[in-house]
Amino acid sequence: MNKYIWLVVILSFSVILAGCATGEVLRIGTPFTDEGGEGVNFYNEITDSKAIESLRNIVKNADEVDRPKELKKESDVFISLDETKKGISEIQRYIYYQEDGSSILFADGVSGSDGFPNRYLILNEKQTTELKNVLQ
Repeated sequence: MNKYIWLVVILSFSVILAGCATGEVLRIGTPFTDEGGEGVNFYNEITDSKAIESLRNIVKNADEVDRPKELKKESDVFISLDETKKGISEIQRYIYYQEDGSSILFADGVSGSDGFPNRYLILNEKQTTELKNVLQ
């Protein structure tokens, strides 16, 4: 009987803690292409609300550019800001770090009449440093 009481207390505490979470997670991974296809190996998750808000501001303040002439086949990093309670991804970007300290963010959309074309954004060196700090 005593075991069941502790089990109920622990489960109740877990549910309370889960209910307090913001439901947002920033997932960070490395893209890959192999014989089996393409994908991302996620290696970190960030739930800190300040880091997530910083990411939103960085992306919001990025300047849109035409597709750069030369980009590596695979990006250096892939990020996905997911709202787990809603089951959606708010932000998904491939990040290409450049030799001059800047970076290119690529939003892989669906080109066409649906209004979600591929978009390329550029971050200057300072913005890129801020982004790297958020992703650590």
